[in-house]
Amino acid sequence: MTKGNLLHHYNSKSELALAVLDYKIKEFQSRKVEPICSQAAPEDAVAAMFTEAERFFDGNGCKAGCFVGNIALEMSDLDEVFRLRVAGFFEQWAAGLSACLERCKSKGYFNSSLDARGSAEAIVALYEGAIMLARSRRDATVFGRVGRIAKQILVQHKAGK
Repeated sequence: MTKGNLLHHYNSKSELALAVLDYKIKEFQSRKVEPICSQAAPEDAVAAMFTEAERFFDGNGCKAGCFVGNIALEMSDLDEVFRLRVAGFFEQWAAGLSACLERCKSKGYFNSSLDARGSAEAIVALYEGAIMLARSRRDATVFGRVGRIAKQILVQHKAGK
C-alpha cells in the first residue's frame, strides 16, 4: 500500500497511528480482560495470563513487547492525544479486572479485605513490568516468577483460606 492510499483514508500519520492504537487496544481487551472475567477462579486466569506471556516471549526471543506500553513510553511526553488514549487503555484494563474481582468478592469468593482496584492495578503493573524485564534481560522466565506473585495477590484474599 502506498503512502497516498493510506492518507486517502487518514488525514495524517498521527490519525493513522491512533487508528492502529485503537485496533490494538480492542484486540487486547478481548484477549486479556474478558477471559479473566469468565473464569471461575480469577487467580488461575491471572496466572495463565503470565504463563501465556512466558510462552509467547520465549518463542520470539523476548524481542516483542506490548504495543500499547511501547507507545506509552515513546509518546506520552510528546503527544497529549496519545497519552490520553494510552492512559484510557490502562484505565479500562485495570477497571475491567477490578470489576471482575468486585463481582467475585460480592459472591463470597474473596474476603472483604481484597482491594479490587489496587489489586487490579498491581496485576497490570506487574504484567507490563515483566515485559520490560523480559525484553531487557532476554529472559522469558521472569513471567513465571512475577505471575506467581500476581496470583498470590489474589489467593491471600480467598474466602475460607
